Amino acid sequence: MSGYFLSTKRFMYICKELVIIMDHYLKIIAFVFLLIPPYILFSQSAVAGRHELKGKIVDSENQAVPYATVFVEETKSGVATNYEGEFIMKLESGQYNVRIQHVNYETVFQLVTVDSDRSIVIKLSPKMITLAEVEIKSGSEDPAYSVMRKAIAKAPYYRQIFESYRAETYSKATLRIDKLPKIMARAINKAVEEDLKLKVGDVFTRESVGKIVYESDSAKQTILSVKSSFPDQIGLDNAFFDTFNLFNIYDGETLGMISPLSKGAFGIYRFSLESATHDEYGKMIYHIRLTPKNKNPLAFTGYIDIVDSTWHVHYFDLSANQNYGVAKAEYNIKENFSELEKGVWAPTTIFMKMKASAFKIEAGINLSASLKYEGYKLNQFFKAIESGNQKPTTVIPEQNFVISEKSKKIEEKIYEIAEKEDMSNRDAMKIVSLIEAKEKEDKKSNPQLRPEEKTLEVSNRSFVTIDSLAYQRDVDYWDIKRTIPLSMAEEQGYVKKEISDSIKQAKGNFSRFSSNEASLTDMKPLYWGVDLFKSSLSFNSVDGAKVKVNGYLNKRFKDTTVWHNSLTIGYSFNQKHVVFSASSSYDYYPEKRARFGASGGQETFDFNRSSGVQPLVNTISTLFFKENYLKMYQRSYVRLYHDIEAFNGFDTRVVLEYEWRKQLHNTTDYSFFYKASKEYEENIPDNPYVKADPSYLNSGEAAWLNIELRYTPQRYYTYSTRRIKEFLRSKYPTFSLIWRKGIPNLLGSDVNFDYLQIGVVQKIRLGLLKSIDYEATGGWFVNNKSMHFSDFKHFPVNRFPLMFKNIYKSYHTTEPYLGSTNEWMISGFFKFETPYLALKYLPGLNRTLLTENLYLSYLKTPFVKDFIEIGYSMDNIFLIGNIGVFIGFEDFKYAQWSLKVSLNLSAF
Repeated sequence: MSGYFLSTKRFMYICKELVIIMDHYLKIIAFVFLLIPPYILFSQSAVAGRHELKGKIVDSENQAVPYATVFVEETKSGVATNYEGEFIMKLESGQYNVRIQHVNYETVFQLVTVDSDRSIVIKLSPKMITLAEVEIKSGSEDPAYSVMRKAIAKAPYYRQIFESYRAETYSKATLRIDKLPKIMARAINKAVEEDLKLKVGDVFTRESVGKIVYESDSAKQTILSVKSSFPDQIGLDNAFFDTFNLFNIYDGETLGMISPLSKGAFGIYRFSLESATHDEYGKMIYHIRLTPKNKNPLAFTGYIDIVDSTWHVHYFDLSANQNYGVAKAEYNIKENFSELEKGVWAPTTIFMKMKASAFKIEAGINLSASLKYEGYKLNQFFKAIESGNQKPTTVIPEQNFVISEKSKKIEEKIYEIAEKEDMSNRDAMKIVSLIEAKEKEDKKSNPQLRPEEKTLEVSNRSFVTIDSLAYQRDVDYWDIKRTIPLSMAEEQGYVKKEISDSIKQAKGNFSRFSSNEASLTDMKPLYWGVDLFKSSLSFNSVDGAKVKVNGYLNKRFKDTTVWHNSLTIGYSFNQKHVVFSASSSYDYYPEKRARFGASGGQETFDFNRSSGVQPLVNTISTLFFKENYLKMYQRSYVRLYHDIEAFNGFDTRVVLEYEWRKQLHNTTDYSFFYKASKEYEENIPDNPYVKADPSYLNSGEAAWLNIELRYTPQRYYTYSTRRIKEFLRSKYPTFSLIWRKGIPNLLGSDVNFDYLQIGVVQKIRLGLLKSIDYEATGGWFVNNKSMHFSDFKHFPVNRFPLMFKNIYKSYHTTEPYLGSTNEWMISGFFKFETPYLALKYLPGLNRTLLTENLYLSYLKTPFVKDFIEIGYSMDNIFLIGNIGVFIGFEDFKYAQWSLKVSLNLSAF
């Protein structure tokens, strides 16, 4: 069963969309709203043969019991009570066994006869807590650890208990604006009439009914109907609302947090037994409290209920905080499990409450869902492992199912360990490994149950599609499907939405994003605009001030192909000429990531075109410190290129380019400071080859061909809704081969060289926010008869203390052009990232989402003798900030050190 990962980018996206809500708030005519009572829009009409069973769950003092589960044995469906303890069900005529569950109350069974619409009130009694049966001795281990070991050992079984299932879901999401600063309100409401302005307390609701089809660890959900009071242009991601009901506590990582049932849980959590009670079947339920060790920000706090002997989850109530400095999220998630048949437990109701804040805007989001299972098939590879500690009699799940002698021995070992009274942490991990080994062995023995052929394509585990008629269901439909009653505020929100839509239709300006369309994933066929990230205002000692503006015009075709066009135009004030670049490309085969294109332009470029000093960094260094790290030449060029994935994992790129190169010199001595005490360096790279032969900087012409091949074995992939291939993972590294040829005498080209490069790069994930990255590269100029300095092999060097990209894969304690070569080179980078290493254990830091990193870099060329750099950094400061320190050694002798602050703008 799949889980929904609330990533950093997704959370920031949600926060951004809250601002969009405010900017596009719908018109509301208050006096009309007051004249239309809610029952007109939400009339209750019975459907032949089906009756409405309304109810309210209260405690012994007649107070509402929210978040209780009402489960109907005959239909295998559960519904949830809302905050007022109310629920609604639609049932055929007949008698039903109804089970009402809540973690704090005794379970109630009630036989309900349904022959007409009726309303019932059910009273729950507080659970009787029993501690006598659980003896806790002073100084001994808390009994919760023994329980959790067995629960973790059984987690693989329950995680994959279903081979397939089908379920109908009802989900409801309610968003409430809690705080809106006046300055922000004035900015977003400046063009809005008084009655239309967004106000604190506004409530938006979205309901959906869907079908989940789960097969082979992949869940596909089709949204059959949607009813929403959100404004037309809100654009919030549907997947956020329609996949939270797939949350799976048995996954090792879920919602970006570490599950208490993961393999590494004992290193993350402290467990304590709060109480032990008997369930309705007489089994003991252990109520266990979770506390993160070292206030780990990746761990939940809260409670989990585990059932004795079967060791499955009965209920959980978990909370977490994610603090990114500029944005925060607090959420609480609860889930009830019901028994579909003996020993088969599955979630039937789930609740999630979030509070998000960004830039002093605060909003609350409440989500709830109920599931009705329409059919399921148990995983045959796990069916032989029965619940309980006792050794089972051999039960063959299917007549053709073969259990090999090796599988039987593994099974014997599982139960030998499980029968231990004092199971250790190592024993629990051993059982997990043995269960996985048994599944692998059974698959070998039962080829008829394996897929016919292995594929590297991964179905989207939470793939959501919206039916074309989803927004066209009438009121009667929702009266039947709604299982969680609406609050008064939610009903009023729907009324406002209906009135606003009617007014828009009357005025003829009904939005294309209206609730009549499932168009949030339907992008415009033709779109254009200005790209602010590619537009810039910069300064350097060659151009002086330079301004550039980028615009784009793209066309999407119905066959999923895309035509991209881009134009950047600007002006170099000291060079006194226009700079420009234009490009056009066509994605003609998205499944192969195939693209061909052409580009051209005239611009002042860094000699190190691919990984040189960033213009923004150089702007700051020149204007404030009079340090011109950037050395430049004028480049006029035309380029043709083609990319395609020849077969899975094998990417190719071919580039043919012709350049006109011109040597440039400094044109200004301007700086904010050091005007008289310091001069800019000449626009000549500090490189031993250039010092020996300045002709490497001469003006000239060049034609060159670049062929790049990259191969990643067994690379898994998936397809987006537009059939664009997206790479996921591989346990193998990516290998690369590059050949770059300077073509002499072609249209006046005066270069002649051949460069070969091989490389390997890989990221190895070791757990949540823990990984190893490495890259090794070797290159050799087979022929270097005639070259320009821009044709040399250059390296990513960042000497300035500030940078605007990731710290990794850069050298920080050498000079920008010192290592550039036209002979041979060896380079390498290594990075180890972990949530906890040293400083994160300090109070105040241990509750943050910072990560710690260790670095090791190496470079060797004919003029750079065994350059080694070691470093340490802390990342994810306010989402994008990093700070690190690096020490460089050359020829195994200390050279210098550097303090680096990085703002990784690529995170957005």
